[in-house]
Amino acid sequence: MSEIERLLSEFIDAWNAGRRPRVEDYLDRAPADEQAELAAQIEAFLDIAPTPDYSLETLEELMREPAVMATVEALQGKSGLWPSLLPRLRRRAQLRRDEVVEGIVERLGIQGQEEKAAQYVHELEAGTLETSGVSRRVIEALAGVLGASAEELERAADFRGFGTSGAAPAYLRGSADHVAAPREAADRDELPPDEWDEVDRLFRGGREEGGR
Repeated sequence: MSEIERLLSEFIDAWNAGRRPRVEDYLDRAPADEQAELAAQIEAFLDIAPTPDYSLETLEELMREPAVMATVEALQGKSGLWPSLLPRLRRRAQLRRDEVVEGIVERLGIQGQEEKAAQYVHELEAGTLETSGVSRRVIEALAGVLGASAEELERAADFRGFGTSGAAPAYLRGSADHVAAPREAADRDELPPDEWDEVDRLFRGGREEGGR
């Protein structure tokens, strides 16, 4: 049994026993480059898991937990699981956001564009930038700086909710309307694609944009 399978099994056992396992705790125990995979598998389990008969008080307590809030934000935002995953990987790598920006700017060869790159990284962590527009070059640069797998980062970026039906567990569906929507991206000119610069194309032009 792999480490991911073992952690998933422990989570399921705890859930079925009614112990309210914290997703964050299990992700923290997984290797950094496998956290996105474990998160996706836990989400898939929660899609079909029986909903515990929680009281209103317990539901309110659940919705205050950071891991649950991150899940709801993932359902509502544009950045898949990245708003939860990227800060966790950054903390594990003991990097500030500006250090992550410095690293990806160097790897992408876009020196002098740190301010614009920093805004895009902020939007990815805030869940306000559509990750389907992020190029593979950016994903590979992020993975290299954060010590993660590019494949796992891309999978987490493409995550769009609980299964193809988009149905979350009942306790999340019932509470999602009360969670504040992610902040809108900072105001900037909405230039048409033919007027984008290299940084815009790398972060908004799609997976193949900026390819070598």
